[in-house]
This record gives sequence, structure tokens and C-alpha cells, in this order.
Amino acid sequence: MVIAVAVGGAVALAEAVSGSLGPLWPAIPAGMLLAAPASALMPVLRAGRAERHAELKRLDDLEHAARHQNLVAIDAMSGTEFELFIAGLCHRDGFAVHQSRGGAGDLGADVIADSPDGRRVVIQCKRYKPGSAVPGPDLQRFLGTARPIHNADLPVFVTTAWRFTKQSRELAASQHVVLIDRDLLSHWNNGISLDKYLPAAPPE
Repeated sequence: MVIAVAVGGAVALAEAVSGSLGPLWPAIPAGMLLAAPASALMPVLRAGRAERHAELKRLDDLEHAARHQNLVAIDAMSGTEFELFIAGLCHRDGFAVHQSRGGAGDLGADVIADSPDGRRVVIQCKRYKPGSAVPGPDLQRFLGTARPIHNADLPVFVTTAWRFTKQSRELAASQHVVLIDRDLLSHWNNGISLDKYLPAAPPE
């Protein structure tokens, strides 16, 4: 319909310029008549787009709620159960797990695994209340052992908390620590592979 209006307008303009408008005069009212329905349809089209957007938003909210509902069971785990659970996710994603839980004398390494490309991954697992924030000192203690003692290529800090403090985020960025908060954990738990969170291996 819009194309017909455009064609009619273009023809009318061309004839006006050439001075031979008369023979094509009937095309002009037709174009004007076509323009009216097109204008009337615009609110309908906008309403349709708004409805589609609202439906996509509703589906996204449902998916988000379903993912986080699954974390309720994780919140109920003990510290050891949480470590074993994270080790299980690593195994699911094709990582070779060498240590699946920490304990007394673990020196900050709860899970140790090799990634599919051969890099050593050392994971600290911390259960916090969802509303808590992981403080900088927790990252500092982890960094004190992850590379010097456990020879980590990729230190990873996993938590059930929603966020890390600004200090911990800045420290992690400067020391190349992978942070997995509650939201990323929910995605990992629902099928996203751990290697999607890890930096690419440097070229040989």
C-alpha cells in the first residue's frame, strides 16, 4: 500500500515537471485515497509492536524467575555440598576435576580442574546470603594462594551473592580473576558452559 502511494506520487511529480500532467490526472486522486488507509493503519501497527514487545518481556521475566527459583535448592546446601555441586558443573562442561571440595588446609582452593584447552582452573566457592556483597578482603585472600600455591591459570570466584563490592571488582579486574555472581551462577546451573565465562586462551 505504501509502495502504491510512493509510485503514484513519483508519477505525478514527473508529469508535473514535464508539463504533461493531464493524461495521468486520475492517478493523483487514487494515490491520495491510498494514503488515507495507510495513515489509519499506523496506530494499529504501533499497537502490534507494543504487544509483541510486552509478550517478549513477559517471557523473559518468566525465564528469569525460573532460573532463580532453581537457586533456592543451592541456597539450602551446606558449604561442602555447594563445592561438590560446583565440581559437578565443571565435570558436566568437560573439565577434568582433580579436587571437588575444600576443607581444612585447602588454602583457598575448593575445586581444582583442567579446562578442555588444558588450563588450570582454581575455584573458590563462597555461599553468601543473596543480598550480601563479596568484599575485597575475600578476593585478596583467594589471590594469595590461587596462583602462588595452586598454580592457577584461571582463578575463579563463585558466590551465591548478587554482587561484588567495587573494591573486589576492581581487584579482580586487575588480577584477572573470573567472578561468577548469583545471576551468572543461575545461567551456569541452567546449561551455560563454564568456558563461556573464561577468557580465551592466548595464541601459542
